[in-house]
Amino acid sequence: WTSDSCTVHPAIINLCIDQEKLVSSHCIISDDLNHDVGMVYKIQETLIQFLKDNFPNITDVHYYSDGCAGQYKNKYNFMNLSLHEKDFKIKGQWSFFATNHGKTECDGIGGTVRRLTRKASHQRPLDNQILTATTFFQFCKSNIAKINFHFISKDSVDQTRCKLTKRFEGLKTLPGTRSFHNYRPLDCFGTIEARRVSCDEKPSHIQLEERINFKC
Repeated sequence: WTSDSCTVHPAIINLCIDQEKLVSSHCIISDDLNHDVGMVYKIQETLIQFLKDNFPNITDVHYYSDGCAGQYKNKYNFMNLSLHEKDFKIKGQWSFFATNHGKTECDGIGGTVRRLTRKASHQRPLDNQILTATTFFQFCKSNIAKINFHFISKDSVDQTRCKLTKRFEGLKTLPGTRSFHNYRPLDCFGTIEARRVSCDEKPSHIQLEERINFKC
């Protein structure tokens, strides 16, 4: 027999509702193995829809992640951040850990999901192993409590990549990307504030593109 690989992307949502802190654990599973900006955007889309469905009054999202250049800390993701409010009707900003691979509760979610699924697969008969992204997701959703599971198909991610292609034309590399750790959009025309730390009182204003070819 053969097995297919899958993407496991954990996420934790921390909310403050009427001065009360709420924590929601999530795990996104996909049969798409290309961990690029298109995948990240589709994950954002999925989690924001969850927020809108369960917390309709939410107005702002603050992302925290490591500084992986292929996924999060690059000019394409910064352009998406510039258009965050246009795309999702919610304001957004992004902070990066000082280290490239920050360790958070997310690592615990990913480790738990993989461990429990591997154990269950080993205990099953040979004709009922967990060998695909779909069966992986089905097992997790039915057997692992206190984690919200979401499945994102490769086809849907490919559609997202096609949708984003136009906005990425002509983007400039952001100088000093590694030195900045907090980014906030100023408008939907590719202008962002970049801060070395979140409390920096003198942010740099950066234009990602000379001219935007679409309307807000």
